[in-house]
Amino acid sequence: MSKFHLLQQPRGMDKLIHSANKVTISNDGATIIKLLDIVHPAAKTLVDIAKSQDDEVGDGTTSVTLLAGELLRHVKPFIEDGVHVQTIIKGFREALKIAMQNLQQLSIKIDKNDKGLVVQIDHTNYFAHAFKTICFAIEI
Repeated sequence: MSKFHLLQQPRGMDKLIHSANKVTISNDGATIIKLLDIVHPAAKTLVDIAKSQDDEVGDGTTSVTLLAGELLRHVKPFIEDGVHVQTIIKGFREALKIAMQNLQQLSIKIDKNDKGLVVQIDHTNYFAHAFKTICFAIEI
């Protein structure tokens, strides 16, 4: 398991970041990413993605960074084999189209005023989080 995947684990542990004469303690991905001094162009793109996510939503920076990092990891062999970047982008767009169609098929309309359904959704989210925590504990 990489150091960066530890940020996404359900324990929400704080990280101590020490640079020069400044010490920061945080478990927030956006805060950690803002403290990094990035030089590599692909890494800078990941930081920009995280900042955009933080600006637009205020949460999920670690998730989008990990997702984008995984996408880059999987396309690296294609780039090394000489596949044109536009071809890779076309593949990503097609994959997005298919994913959105599948999500549309799986989605259901809900009435946000239906308190029972909202509570049920909240419980589902809670149990999913608990399941991730149990799986993480077993993995250790």
